[in-house]
Amino acid sequence: MENLTTFSFRYGRNDGYFVWYRLTQLDTEQAEVQLDTFITERKQDTFCIPISKSDILWEKLQSYHISEWDGFCQMEQCLCAGDGWALHIRTTSGKEIHAMGHSAYPKHFQEVKELLQDTFAYIFPKYKVV
Repeated sequence: MENLTTFSFRYGRNDGYFVWYRLTQLDTEQAEVQLDTFITERKQDTFCIPISKSDILWEKLQSYHISEWDGFCQMEQCLCAGDGWALHIRTTSGKEIHAMGHSAYPKHFQEVKELLQDTFAYIFPKYKVV
């Protein structure tokens, strides 16, 4: 069964909000999520928290056709405001997905962003991240 071996999603806005979800140790039952945050007027925080069943995350990402994102690279020229993001995924079969953008998005971007926020939502109140 194909599963994640590497997962990284960074998202930042022009107001200083930044979050970076990185999953590591994905070859075990208990993967570890590393969450980096940087919020305006606040120092950067990094958290390493166990997360189980990364295969469930991979299944959900596939439901949004995440493989079709591979190679997406669009930047809105001459736009200083907005948001930027980058995604990198590697699977056990060797498949890699690289995508990035600035105020430009592939299909289902908003749904995937919300999926990730929901998946890792428990981290924020537990570690007092705004």
